[in-house]
Amino acid sequence: MGVDQARGLHIVIKQPDLEKGLVYTIRVHYEPTTDAVFSHLSHFMEAYDVRACVIDAQPNTHAASEFARRFRGRVWLAYYINQKGKIAWSHDAEHTPIANINRTEAFDAWRDVHKMGQRRIPRIEDEVASYVRQMTNILRAIEEDRHQRAETRGLDLTRR
Repeated sequence: MGVDQARGLHIVIKQPDLEKGLVYTIRVHYEPTTDAVFSHLSHFMEAYDVRACVIDAQPNTHAASEFARRFRGRVWLAYYINQKGKIAWSHDAEHTPIANINRTEAFDAWRDVHKMGQRRIPRIEDEVASYVRQMTNILRAIEEDRHQRAETRGLDLTRR
């Protein structure tokens, strides 16, 4: 199971087919509101017998850590950092499993396995369509607000 924290929680549950060497996406869910410890994620862990879960550690680090403690040994906190290699597995100071992930390499690998047909997603429905948009939107653009920049420098851009 993978959980992304972005304006709510995006939850994706996958199941491997060991005989065919494929991985199928069996459930995609968006949870727009959540509580302070992500208690509703317990339902997914139990209902789908999730044995391994990676959850974004940020921005709600406390809630993600509490969830990882409830399912010790089955949940890893994901931190996206610049590093060599796709993923480095380790533990934090509290012995919570963590995954340090190179975002660019991980998304490139995700795209490649889908192109090669090694990962399958169900028919396009609203939740799955949102998931596909999110996973294929890999370019981040930062736009600077010139009025905000001018305000921080004490400039008045209204007189021109």
